[in-house]
Amino acid sequence: MLTTPRLVAIALCAALNFAIGNIVYLIKLPIYLDSIGTILCALLIFPNRLAAIACAFIAGSSRRSSPA
Repeated sequence: MLTTPRLVAIALCAALNFAIGNIVYLIKLPIYLDSIGTILCALLIFPNRLAAIACAFIAGSSRRSSPA
């Protein structure tokens, strides 16, 4: 459920994405850091779901990378 604090967090993380994206563009860094706000927002708003997804991804990637 999206409450007022969650909506504020989403807006702040979007502003963070925009600001960091502009800084990276101005400095001409060869990496993309503008998704930091998205990751932060996911951690703040849906920590349990994100942890479950991360564990599933790590388990899946370790199965694919292990030699058979």
